[in-house]
Amino acid sequence: MVGSKEGQDVFVQKLLKSPGWFLDIGCNDPESGSNSVRLERKGWTGLLLDRDAHMVEACKQRRSSPAQVFDCKEAKRNDWVDLLAKHEMPRTIDYLSLDVDEANAQVVQNFPFDLYEFKIMTIETDVYRCGDRIKKPMRAIIDAIPDYFCILDDGMVGNSIWEDWFINTKYLKPRHPGFKNKSWVDMIASINGTCLML
Repeated sequence: MVGSKEGQDVFVQKLLKSPGWFLDIGCNDPESGSNSVRLERKGWTGLLLDRDAHMVEACKQRRSSPAQVFDCKEAKRNDWVDLLAKHEMPRTIDYLSLDVDEANAQVVQNFPFDLYEFKIMTIETDVYRCGDRIKKPMRAIIDAIPDYFCILDDGMVGNSIWEDWFINTKYLKPRHPGFKNKSWVDMIASINGTCLML
C-alpha cells in the first residue's frame, strides 16, 4: 500500500490544501506505509530521516526529497539545528511525522521547538505496547508549547492506541474540543467540521 497506514497523509491534505514542507522522522519504507510519499507526489518537499541505511538508500532511489541516515535517539539539540539548517528547512514546517518508536521521547526532548514550528504533527505514542512510558514525557513537553492543540488523543487502529495528532492554532483553528480514542477513519470522516485554516 502506497501512503499512510492510518490516514496521516489524508488528514494533512484535508487541512492544508497547498503543497508545503514536511519532516518525516522515521521515514522507513519509501512508499509502503509512508506518511509523506503522497504529499511529495502532490508537490510537497521535505526531508526523510531514518537510522536504517537500507531504508534511506531505498528512499534515495525512489523519492525526490533528500533522505539521510540519522540516529534520532542520539541526536542532541545542536545536531537537529545543524541538520535542518544544512537542508535549508524553513522555520515553519507544514507537517511533522514522528515515528521512531521508543526514541520518540528523546526526539521531542531534544528537538529545537523554539526555533522550528509545525502546522500539523502526527506522533506515534505506542501506548498499545508501552503504556504511557513514551507518551507521558512527550506530551508533557508538547503540551507546554504554546499553540499546539491535540486534535486526536489516543488515536486508535483497531483496538490499539497508536498516535496523537496535533494542530498549531496559529495556522488552524479547532472547531471541536478534540477526539479521544477514535479511529483515524472516524476522525477523517468528521475533519471538515473540525478545523478551519486561518
